[in-house]
Amino acid sequence: MLGSASPPQTSGSPAPDASELSLPTSSMDLASQSQDQSASFLDASMASVDNESLSYSRLPFDTKSTRNPIFTLEHIWMNERGAPELLPFRADIVDSMKDLIEEQTDRILDMEVSNPDENFYSMIYQTEIERLKFLLKSYLRTRLFKIEKFALWLLRQDNAAHIMSPHELEYARSYQTLLETHHHETFAHMLPHTQQKQDEEMGDISMVVTPNLEAPVFVKALDATGPLHIAGPDEEDVSLEKGDIYLLRYSAVKQLLSDRLVRLI
Repeated sequence: MLGSASPPQTSGSPAPDASELSLPTSSMDLASQSQDQSASFLDASMASVDNESLSYSRLPFDTKSTRNPIFTLEHIWMNERGAPELLPFRADIVDSMKDLIEEQTDRILDMEVSNPDENFYSMIYQTEIERLKFLLKSYLRTRLFKIEKFALWLLRQDNAAHIMSPHELEYARSYQTLLETHHHETFAHMLPHTQQKQDEEMGDISMVVTPNLEAPVFVKALDATGPLHIAGPDEEDVSLEKGDIYLLRYSAVKQLLSDRLVRLI
């Protein structure tokens, strides 16, 4: 006869109770332990950094300061992208940013990559440098686009040398010469001599491309202003309050933008 079989017993110490096991019982336990370990690692890493290493001389940039060239670069970049016309070139900011990028690049090269703290700072510097390069290149490319679009009109302005940098002015002249030569060689030479000009004006129609100063723009008031006259069918005077955002014609805020009382967004 077959009797009831008892579970096999193994030699040695008895099997541990399930409550005594320290292994995780679910994926949530694994995630929880991983987060705890990560937090402990970050706490230990930050605890090893003393206050002196977090001084301004070690941090890459202070972008919150309104006197910082990075803060100003962001403003002139947004103004240039939002304005329908080419704004005056800010050589002071561009030169400052070039020097700053070069300085931070040299600082990275002087860091000891084998040092964990220095390697951490190196990654922060590199990330910030790439951001600054993007802003600077985008600012210059936006200006280059406008120069090509309004080249002839810009060259006819009395303050062309004030609006554009020497390199931009030289580029505008070369671009316009190449454009006129290309048009003449491809089709203009086949037209009657009286119709070969590329800058004629007939009434309100002009062959010269000009910026639309009546285009709508979003502006943020940097300071309270007096009554601003808004021309149009429903003429009115508007007082801008500091920090408020408005949608207005560019021609109405052009002078305020020049006086740095507003910025485009």
